[in-house]
Amino acid sequence: MDATDLKLLYLLKSNARMSFTDIGKELSLSVPAVTYRLNKLVKGAVIKNFTINIDDEKLTPNYTSFLIQARVGKDSTLLTAELRGTMYIDSIIKIASHQNFLAITRNITSENLKNLIAILETHNIDNYEVKPIISKDYDESETDLVAENISSIYCPLCQKNLDGKGIITTIGTQIMGFCCESCKIEFLESYSKISDL
Repeated sequence: MDATDLKLLYLLKSNARMSFTDIGKELSLSVPAVTYRLNKLVKGAVIKNFTINIDDEKLTPNYTSFLIQARVGKDSTLLTAELRGTMYIDSIIKIASHQNFLAITRNITSENLKNLIAILETHNIDNYEVKPIISKDYDESETDLVAENISSIYCPLCQKNLDGKGIITTIGTQIMGFCCESCKIEFLESYSKISDL
């Protein structure tokens, strides 16, 4: 994998609907070259799958999302799998707290919610709370990409070779790789000061 592959991944991560022609223009590649690189990334399992990001508000405007907080045992693998199998769950998070299991639903009906509660009760979970979510705000503008197998790329701050790994981010119109989070932050602060001049 090289810097062009990383740029291709970043472009697809920020807009998976981008055409091969547009990707080729961004990367100065022909459409067959883009196709070849993309197929190589898929065959090498760098790209695991292609997915879509659905706006639940538009799909189900009169339904509600819920936060389910529960106390579960150490092994919640079966519960997690069963909840995910319903297609009603957006996120499942385990935390260090009395109620150590959080599930955020997609916009669902009250009947769907009853089905989720039945699953909790099937797993003998009786210590749970369900709260309606008033709004969700996801910041998708910052899309850092952690990459492996990068060759011939150096950190622009400390000039350290990325040794096959790096944190990739966009600064202005440039895609840049950094050796660590602190170099990225320091570079962004300097870049911001220069941009303000």
